[in-house]
Amino acid sequence: MLQKFLDIKNEIYIVAFNDTKQISKGVPKVALENKAQKAKRELREAMVALPEIVKATQAGSFMYTPEVIFIPLVKEGLVEVNEEMINPNDAGQLATRATQKGVEKVMSEVQNNEVVAAAPSKPVYAILKGIAIPAAAPKKRGGRKESKYQFEAMEIGDSFFVPVSADVPDPMKTMASTVVNANGRYAVPVFNEDGSPKMRTVKNKKAGTEREEQATKLTRVFKVAEYELEGVKGALVYRDADAA
Repeated sequence: MLQKFLDIKNEIYIVAFNDTKQISKGVPKVALENKAQKAKRELREAMVALPEIVKATQAGSFMYTPEVIFIPLVKEGLVEVNEEMINPNDAGQLATRATQKGVEKVMSEVQNNEVVAAAPSKPVYAILKGIAIPAAAPKKRGGRKESKYQFEAMEIGDSFFVPVSADVPDPMKTMASTVVNANGRYAVPVFNEDGSPKMRTVKNKKAGTEREEQATKLTRVFKVAEYELEGVKGALVYRDADAA
């Protein structure tokens, strides 16, 4: 059977002639254009995954990808797949590695983006000499306010008393939050012997979740307790022995 392209009334048809010279099928030009546009769109969408595939390839590994990703890229010669290596969690995904062409494609785009995104040269300001320096303007108050609680000056065994008052009707509640913040300012990260961060698990019982974060150690330890001084109830904040 012979296939030819015919231009009929400004429309292209793919036709097949059988032995009796009759046209057995035809595809209009519009359908061909739509097919080409679809292929371009599919390639454009698949290209989003190419940098990650290249990254995995350069690390000596591979990346599982579905057909919508690897088929358009394979057609362009940008990746190759191993049909025997199937994702155990998704049978529709195959092990995918970037070809040299795929690696060069990504590296080229990265370099082009760096050139386009390069910041313009910063202006160079000339150094002036012999200019009278103006008097410094008064500093505006801002940032963290100076605390009325002198945690910085407290030594182990030192304390201060916060009585019940109109301004502080519940000293225990108020100072509990203040002490937590004070301890946080003296927390330092903890590392393992090999220099890697020492991690700990933080659980949120209310939300039923947990997360990993780097462990910390307090270099100063402050605590608060209910206290009564000369018949007046309140909260006693004191510096305890530092953590070992």
